[in-house]
Amino acid sequence: MHRLYVFLLLGIPLLSLEAQDARIAARFPPVEAVAISSLVDSAATDGLPREPLVLRALEGAAKGIPGPQVRAVLARFREAMGRARDALGKTSDATELSTAASALLVGVPASQLSELRSMLGRRTITVPLGTYLDLMAKGIPPETAWGQVAVLARKHAPDNEFTRLTPGLSPKSVPR
Repeated sequence: MHRLYVFLLLGIPLLSLEAQDARIAARFPPVEAVAISSLVDSAATDGLPREPLVLRALEGAAKGIPGPQVRAVLARFREAMGRARDALGKTSDATELSTAASALLVGVPASQLSELRSMLGRRTITVPLGTYLDLMAKGIPPETAWGQVAVLARKHAPDNEFTRLTPGLSPKSVPR
C-alpha cells in the first residue's frame, strides 16, 4: 500500500508502470523507467520496432549512463529508425532498421541505404550494410568501403562474401 502512495505522490501513472518492459523497470528508477517506456511506446505507435530501443536503453543502464542521457540517445535513435524505414521501405525488419539507423547516425546518407536496398531487392541488407560500417570503422575510406560492398551487392553475392571483406582487415588490405 505504501508503494501506491509513493507513486501517487510522484505523479507516476500506475498504468504506465504496468505496461512498461520489465527489463527497463528493473534497471532504471521509476520516473526514468516511465519516461523511457513512453519513448519506446511512441516508437511502436509509429510502427517502429521496440526491441532495438529497449536494448539500447539496457546498454546505457549497464554502462551507468544517467537516464536523461539514455533518453536523448533513444530519441535520436528512434528518429534515425524512422528515416531508415523511409529509405528502406515499410517491410524492413527490426534488425535492418536498427543497422540502418546506426548507419545514418554515423553519417551514411539515406540515399545509400535506398541504393543498397535497390541492389539487393527483397534480400536483407543487414550483413552488407554491417560490412560497410565495419570497413569504415577499421579506417577504410567511405568511398572505398562502399565500392567494395556495392560490387558484391550488384552481383547478388551471398552474405559470406561480404563478411570475408572484414576479418583481420587493415586499411592497406583493401584495394583502392
